Amino acid sequence: MLGPRAPTYRPTEAWAAPYIPRIIALALLNRVGIHAFDHLKVLAFAIDPKRADILTDHYSWLLTRGFATKDYAADLRNAFCPTAVLVGEKDELFDAEKFAPTIAAVRTGIPVTVVPGLSHIEMTTDPRAVPAIVAAVRGAGAVHTNP
Repeated sequence: MLGPRAPTYRPTEAWAAPYIPRIIALALLNRVGIHAFDHLKVLAFAIDPKRADILTDHYSWLLTRGFATKDYAADLRNAFCPTAVLVGEKDELFDAEKFAPTIAAVRTGIPVTVVPGLSHIEMTTDPRAVPAIVAAVRGAGAVHTNP
């Protein structure tokens, strides 16, 4: 995820519900150095209950913060490890076709793979994603130098 300000983001509310009061409270606590409650749920996902064994129904504050970025372009420019992007062609949350031009506008050498026929969740649950994931981990097409 490049963040909600990136051209790749598709705003939708159908898939997740944030706990706004809790998010505000945790942000304030974090500002004064209190992290004892970072494990609390702050984002609930609409998942099929029949697939609850393989899909998560929530994110904690700490996990949600791990996905946050204020400046995706700066993050891409400052990435000093091999980086690759994988996205499902039918991703409901992100515009798959916008990843390559968005990333290339900031930094060259980051391969973007659009996996045909897969949705957002299927990128983590469908075996058809495995070859693309393995290729990315092995560095097929990736640039391994500092920017």
